[in-house]
Amino acid sequence: MPQQSGARSGDREADALRSAFAAELGALGLPQDAVVLVQAAYSRVARGPRDGSGPEALIDALLDRLGPWGTLVAYAATPENSRTTPDYARATAPMTESERRAYDAALPAFDRATTPVSPAVGIVSERLRNRPGAHRSDHPQTSFTALGREAESVTAEHGDEHLGLGSPLGKLYDRDGFGLLIGVSWSRFTPFHLADYKAPTLPMKTYHAKVATPGARDGEWIAFRDLDLHEGHFEELGKYVEVELESRGRISRGRVGDAPAMLVPIRPAVDIALDVLRAGLVTSRPWRESEIAWTVLTDHQ
Repeated sequence: MPQQSGARSGDREADALRSAFAAELGALGLPQDAVVLVQAAYSRVARGPRDGSGPEALIDALLDRLGPWGTLVAYAATPENSRTTPDYARATAPMTESERRAYDAALPAFDRATTPVSPAVGIVSERLRNRPGAHRSDHPQTSFTALGREAESVTAEHGDEHLGLGSPLGKLYDRDGFGLLIGVSWSRFTPFHLADYKAPTLPMKTYHAKVATPGARDGEWIAFRDLDLHEGHFEELGKYVEVELESRGRISRGRVGDAPAMLVPIRPAVDIALDVLRAGLVTSRPWRESEIAWTVLTDHQ
């Protein structure tokens, strides 16, 4: 009997949290029937248990607000299955060749049905991925998950291109979707990558990722070419985009729990970012000058 009472108490707390989040999202101006990409640091929301009802209540509130004609999307990246990431390079640098082969063999193979979202991306994405009816794109490193009316079409046909016009991000742009940042800054605004593809100043790179394959117990390695993507310029891009969107009355701010929240229309944000990149006001490789300086210095030592 006490367990049932506790369960009812927990349900009431979750319902209250869901209602509070829904009211805050309404005050922020989150539109109904929209396609929305949520990027959240739930630790900053600080409402409800992070490993329990908190993230679930936030997802419920987002779906409540969007309604049956809306679609909720989240980034579901999995960089841990690659040997072409900075983390991999740092981890394997001190290893012998045999140690590196063993490390490669132990890396998880991507399966879009079962592979968890990277912890670096956030618990809200992982909870959305696990919702009944959720769809996920099949890119082995930069997948997206979605739930709602357009979830299947948004996540379909995600080819080798990480985050370009043919990815779910491109579909959000085409659908005049919104980006919802909760507890994170412009540095996490993944749609800015679309501007990188539209103004391709970044070099190409060969990526390697391990994917689950029928008949290959430990998965197999695949290789593909795409832009050498980085996010080091996003914060600076955001400053320009924010000023311009403010002047148009196209940006909305509020709070979700204890976290600052910002609602951003994706298409104009990307278009402004593209203009900024083309004008040379921000470089897509902000560390490039220091790289060149270091190369010149070491070449003359």
